[in-house]
Amino acid sequence: MKKKIDRGIAPPTFAVDETSLDEVKVKIKVGPLSSLQERVYRFQKIFGSSSRLVVITLPKPLGIVFVESPLVDAYGKNRVMVGELVVGGNADRASRVAQLFDGRKNVASNTPILNGGVMPGDILRATTTVGVTVDFFGIRRPQRVMDLFVADGRPWHLITRALNASFVADGELTLVLERRNAYF
Repeated sequence: MKKKIDRGIAPPTFAVDETSLDEVKVKIKVGPLSSLQERVYRFQKIFGSSSRLVVITLPKPLGIVFVESPLVDAYGKNRVMVGELVVGGNADRASRVAQLFDGRKNVASNTPILNGGVMPGDILRATTTVGVTVDFFGIRRPQRVMDLFVADGRPWHLITRALNASFVADGELTLVLERRNAYF
């Protein structure tokens, strides 16, 4: 029997109004690090139809400076946003590449490449984070598991803990960001 520790991890339908027109579905790889599988998560846009969700997967170190936003969410907590990108960091390089290819077709899948880069002002909605599941009686060894941590309604210290919970050896992190119309 495994003991499950609540780390603020989102089930696939966390905080979703399924009747909303401003709902976006995203696929994110989660599960044991040895066998990640895509799951579909739903996010309701906080800025309505005038915004877009950006889902980006980056290796650590991310090269992003996160700051508390003056925007307050429905839970009374300040949202976390991208303050700046570290020049030459992984997020900066991915952002420059995304600007070159935005709107073009991906040769492998013939799908448009959109929303790929991180920009200052983007609001952090969720991030993947790594935790450990432990067998209740210690029969099996602990297992490192990638989960989705939803930032909405969470205090600053829990969000930064989730961002720092993984090691470089754990692989890439996926960020779900929301960009307001002013930042397109």
